[in-house]
Amino acid sequence: MHHLGELWDAAGGPRPGPVTQWWWQQASGIRAEIDELPFVRALGDGTLPVDAFTWYLAEDALYLGRYAQSLAAAARLATDEAERAFWQECSTSAIATELQLHESWVAPEVVERTPPSPVTTAYLDHFAAVESTGDYAVLVAALLPCFWIYADVGDTLAARNRPGHPFADWLSTYADEAFAEATRRAIAIAEAAAQRAGSGSRQAAARAFRASCVHEREFFAAPLR
Repeated sequence: MHHLGELWDAAGGPRPGPVTQWWWQQASGIRAEIDELPFVRALGDGTLPVDAFTWYLAEDALYLGRYAQSLAAAARLATDEAERAFWQECSTSAIATELQLHESWVAPEVVERTPPSPVTTAYLDHFAAVESTGDYAVLVAALLPCFWIYADVGDTLAARNRPGHPFADWLSTYADEAFAEATRRAIAIAEAAAQRAGSGSRQAAARAFRASCVHEREFFAAPLR
């Protein structure tokens, strides 16, 4: 297990280990595409139509409900007590975030009448398929982009916040240090799991990580597609 202090780079961001760094480098093109998506750019500059934002939040709430189940599955598969506690806490936090979204941004009835989009369904089916393998290293690799990409995109968006920004309150949530710390922890756990895994499991983990990165891109693209 990497000590959390080892995950800081000079800029204060996450410093992955050799395996997770390789995954991140392989996904660099996907990350660049996310930054250029109309939804992300419009959210940052404040020109995003409110109905697109509301739709995104409703889909995100639906996503988080299922994602929390995948986090709980990681907790069940973890053999390390600290890792088990981390995933369980994240699972609980995801549910709390979903409820906060309901209460603060989107009325519960809006979420209830919003069907999961094909993009949301595909992402959640991906988690279900990975869970079914019962492979801890592969599952945590699949879960990681939701932490890492969200935190990375969030850093960019938080930097574009300003007084009077129509989505100022939402962008300020991206600057949450607790989530940054959870992201560093998730990277460390995924790194350690990949290091322990056999070659076949490590290759499957790399594929799962990249697939989740693609799903993240499609999720950010969907509101304005």
